Amino acid sequence: MAKNIQLKLISDFNGVIFDMGAGALRADLVELYQKIADHHEIFLFTEGTNYQLANVYETVTELFDKVYESTDIGYLKNDPEAYRWIASDLNVQTGDLVFVDDSIERVEAAKMAGAQVFHVTSIDALKEFLEHLFIENSDEKSE
Repeated sequence: MAKNIQLKLISDFNGVIFDMGAGALRADLVELYQKIADHHEIFLFTEGTNYQLANVYETVTELFDKVYESTDIGYLKNDPEAYRWIASDLNVQTGDLVFVDDSIERVEAAKMAGAQVFHVTSIDALKEFLEHLFIENSDEKSE
């Protein structure tokens, strides 16, 4: 199935798809991200390699089209230049990026760069946002 080249989902790891309290990936978000991946490219943006990512590396590399680590790109997530760098690497405008994170500072940095953003304050709100933006809109376009 061809992927929609317009919107690119950029997700945080800790606190979003990875439940630090449970020490595991959130199964409900993995399932949702898999649905999104049917139509859109999705990427992970994390600040450095950590042991949690190592524990779920195989699943993460299957789920995400690419993993961006701040140590590899030379910018932290609270630097707007990080999102410009990622957009350039993907050959898109920053406005085509949709960045989700549980840190308001990081969300504001992505917004300053021109990305669409969602500040994760609850997983249910995140799922509703992603379903509306990526699933419902993809279904409407394919009809």
